Amino acid sequence: EGSDMLREAIAQSDHALLRVRRHRLPAAATRAQFDAACAELAKAGAPIKADLDAAWAAFVQDRARYEGSIHRLGQYMSVPQPDWP
Repeated sequence: EGSDMLREAIAQSDHALLRVRRHRLPAAATRAQFDAACAELAKAGAPIKADLDAAWAAFVQDRARYEGSIHRLGQYMSVPQPDWP
């Protein structure tokens, strides 16, 4: 799975420089932001799961697997950190 590969790639390149720059924690998405994103996607014609509660639970679980890794990769590459990646 993509998030597993990303986590492994970051783990392989995780060195002292990345650990020094970890002062800012990753931004956590809120349920309100998730719902707003789903509404925008639906408005654009994207298929959206009918049960948003189940979709939110799956999103939180999946995101927890890659959020730290993607944040560290962004810091390493000097990518500006958005409010909600």
